[in-house]
Amino acid sequence: MQHQPNPVRHWPGGIPPWIRIHPDGERSEDVEIEDSRGWLLFVKEAWRTREDSGILADDTEYELRQRRFLIEIWASAEQSFRDFYHYRAPLPGSPFDYPKQALDRIAETKQRAGEVYTLALVTKDHPRNYTRWLKIQIMLYRLDGEYGHLMHDGNCTVVAEPNPATARPEGLHKTEFLSWKYLETADFDCLTMTRSGMVRFLKGCWRQFVIDQYCLETGLLSLVDFLANGQIEVELLRRPFNLISVMNFMRGLGWSVGRMKFENTGGPEWANEPMEMDDPILDILETALDLSEMVDVDGDRDQFAEDIELYAPGYLDMEAAGRAEEYDVAWLRDGEEAAEIYYARD
Repeated sequence: MQHQPNPVRHWPGGIPPWIRIHPDGERSEDVEIEDSRGWLLFVKEAWRTREDSGILADDTEYELRQRRFLIEIWASAEQSFRDFYHYRAPLPGSPFDYPKQALDRIAETKQRAGEVYTLALVTKDHPRNYTRWLKIQIMLYRLDGEYGHLMHDGNCTVVAEPNPATARPEGLHKTEFLSWKYLETADFDCLTMTRSGMVRFLKGCWRQFVIDQYCLETGLLSLVDFLANGQIEVELLRRPFNLISVMNFMRGLGWSVGRMKFENTGGPEWANEPMEMDDPILDILETALDLSEMVDVDGDRDQFAEDIELYAPGYLDMEAAGRAEEYDVAWLRDGEEAAEIYYARD
């Protein structure tokens, strides 16, 4: 069962085009601190608390609106305006030395937290995308007779709904992901701004699982380390059932995406080629098994079918009847419910 407790948030009317991302990728911490000093002073001096503005407690988005407003001002101002703050600003301890008030209620207005972010359009009015996405969700469970989910649990997937003002048929590009996650919500925990009025993403950029249109078409999950400009530093493409060792090395040893790519964690490239995602799910799995392309999984077609019925009850029957697009992703069992059934079988 997919659990998404917070609403997806969008900048009203779309992120203004004059708010730009700084083009540099990696820079030293000293450079980042120096470049953010004027911005941080500006936020400190311009911030107006709820008490100052007479805002009631039930207005849950006051701080969010103000953070967006300050970003707009800084991005659109004359350079002389930004220099005025830069020259007066003390050197901060970090590029995130925001005043405490600017971080109030920020947790409540972040984008939904998850382990896998879907950037493509997967609503039921995109049935081909939806059924491919559903198969990926099912393949993220253990399908080898062992109980569990390859992520922490089955409530890990977030659909990154694009801003209606700027949405495209193919959904979001990977290079737009950090803007969706942090700039749409003016997330001061993860972004800062430069003397030239541009945005930098300096936190939350690493080891992000994303599913874009290419991933839906191929059945591959993308694990990405992003740069501070939102561009991809390194990407690892793996079939969902080949992620067991990836998760073990990432969680247990803290391996970077680059290290795992170098070590062929999750199998070599030939074991992670695009799959025929319009085939029935059992055919997809059996083909990979027959070609020795399952590096972390052992089983057979009957085992796959038994496990799929555990986690996605009724899916195989609906797929066989040509009605897979009618299966609701909310019918996937969560970890607690699946565990009770799994252990009752023994």
